[in-house]
Amino acid sequence: MRQTEPRELKLSVVELKKIIINCSEVAVQRHAEILKKGTGMLKKREVYRFLQEKGEKQSLLEQMEKDGLIKGHRKGKAINSPILYRKSELLAALAAINMTRL
Repeated sequence: MRQTEPRELKLSVVELKKIIINCSEVAVQRHAEILKKGTGMLKKREVYRFLQEKGEKQSLLEQMEKDGLIKGHRKGKAINSPILYRKSELLAALAAINMTRL
């Protein structure tokens, strides 16, 4: 892995607020998933809709999978069974991506 120089990060109050909100969304979603098994799982079509609501492009899903930020899980053993994604993983990946955009 290539070493990079540490850089100084300057954040405005608004950017810091966005980071805190993103982190709290992830925590709340993860807590809900722990309390109720099976909740928080989204089908691929629902993920596309979720990304669109967040103002992101649908191609971001494939990019996040390629980068290893999220992983889909098949509901069943059949080839046509739906691939499900954890909403908390999606929120965490979006928060990480937004941090790199600062």
